[in-house]
Amino acid sequence: MKKNKKSVFFVMILLTALVVMCGIKNTAIYAEAYAGATYGTFDVSIPKLDDISNVYNFGRIGEVSFISKENTKVTFKAFIPEDSILVINRTNTVTASDILDKKSSVTLYNSNGNPLFNSGFKDYELGSTETYVSFVPKGEISIVVSGKENLLYNDIFISSYFAGAYIPVSKLTEVTQKLSDDRSSMKLIMQNRIGTNLKEIQILKGKYDLNMAKDPGMWKQNYDKDYDVFESDYEGYAYNVYANGDYTIRLVGKDNSTIGVTNVYVNGIEKNPKTAGNYKVSLPTVTYAGDNYDYGKIGDVLFQNGSNTDISFETTLQKDSIVVIQSTNRATSNAINKGTSLFSVYNSKGNMIYSKAFDEIENGETEDYVFYAQKGKIKMRFDGSITGAKASECMILNVSGAVIPVSSALKVTQKPKNNYREVSVLVPNVLGSKLKRIEMINGEYSARVANDKTVWEDLYWENGFSSFEKIGESYKADVYLNGSYTIRLVGENDETLASKIIKVKKVDKVAPVIKGVTNGKNYKKSVIITFSDKLSGISYATLNGNKIKNGAKVSKAGQYYLYVYDKAGNEAYCSFIIEK
Repeated sequence: MKKNKKSVFFVMILLTALVVMCGIKNTAIYAEAYAGATYGTFDVSIPKLDDISNVYNFGRIGEVSFISKENTKVTFKAFIPEDSILVINRTNTVTASDILDKKSSVTLYNSNGNPLFNSGFKDYELGSTETYVSFVPKGEISIVVSGKENLLYNDIFISSYFAGAYIPVSKLTEVTQKLSDDRSSMKLIMQNRIGTNLKEIQILKGKYDLNMAKDPGMWKQNYDKDYDVFESDYEGYAYNVYANGDYTIRLVGKDNSTIGVTNVYVNGIEKNPKTAGNYKVSLPTVTYAGDNYDYGKIGDVLFQNGSNTDISFETTLQKDSIVVIQSTNRATSNAINKGTSLFSVYNSKGNMIYSKAFDEIENGETEDYVFYAQKGKIKMRFDGSITGAKASECMILNVSGAVIPVSSALKVTQKPKNNYREVSVLVPNVLGSKLKRIEMINGEYSARVANDKTVWEDLYWENGFSSFEKIGESYKADVYLNGSYTIRLVGENDETLASKIIKVKKVDKVAPVIKGVTNGKNYKKSVIITFSDKLSGISYATLNGNKIKNGAKVSKAGQYYLYVYDKAGNEAYCSFIIEK
């Protein structure tokens, strides 16, 4: 084996000598994929990629070898025509098993000779690939592979194959905006290839320029009232912007380097918070669809230090519904105390049907209010005051909401069993912790039932059903008696969020029917026994302990005991005598 490695080594030296003698320059030394260059400067072309996908067609850069106890320094020069992300793959094509000292690295330089990126080799297994990702400005770049690998044997070498591609910053990210009255909801879709090389995403109000790039202090994530932090979802990174103007989005690499920069201009956001008055609003009606809800804008509510706020929003519900209100805090000072601030709801008769004091007052925090309201007009009121802040400081609530009709909120299905019905209830995920429990009673829902807490006590078995148990995404209960049942969703304050009446039929509580013989009767001749069950069907029948089929003929004299069972477990019994 050693002899073969020596032969390859001498072939590589011979090729090197021939290249020098012939005056050939800028050509990588390459011998059947076994050996690469150990020194020299080479001009290479790196391909451009601009599609957002997982597939990258990398171009060959070159192969570099490391010989025991010798220095290696190979430089690949390339021109990048626009600000881009450079992605380089290093694949080990020949690897020695006995490496005593690992000091090799890849360094990337710009046209001025300033280093942009540096990383030492980490993986030496044959066939393994390391990926290096860095932002590069427009112009000439140099990729320098250098170091020394001290190997156990002098005639052993290792070799790495380099390939790469660049992605223009303009193609790196796809930013979409969805403009509403008070915000621009943006989504940032990134090239998947960045992967774990991405440390974080930063946003800064202002257009990216050279001074900004050189000032690391500007990139601290001190989010203020103008925008959110980034939140990752299944297809990208989402955030909201609350003020018009230029914004810069920066992708930060693991070594805190700038991987990519995108400028975004926001316009059309309106800010008009109110402290008093009554306003008519329209809320969108949504059907139950998991976590996806399109909330409608209600308005902005302003709380100023030392003054009272009293503002109402009025809407008309077309059906009995669950109403979900979201209140998101903006422009909130850390010194603000929530004081006596309250959210309350009144029906068309002026009766309060829901109220809750503010819990979340930190900037960017969202609080949900979930309540049941009957068909008709409702008035939603924000009132109270804040304390503790400076005179110039305030709290702005961005309020939005949606209406879920009870008919859509409660998805109830029945699954027939032999002697009961399995009732499954699927409730909107948006209720979350707002749902305290699910209750059911044997009877139809009425105003009296709604107000009588004793009716809702867990007397399940006396009422003909089991308690609800959450299984997967649904709540399930078993009903053992036919009749009307009312299912009620109970909120955190024991209020009714929704209710629905279901009819349960065909629960089999009836014994099978026996024909041909009568209990307690004597017969002088043969009999033919038949039996049937219209609901669940016959399971089996026995005569004096032995199973018999429907239509069986009995002729022998004697005492007989007949048992017939249906699939619901109901039993029919008959005793008779044949005398001959």
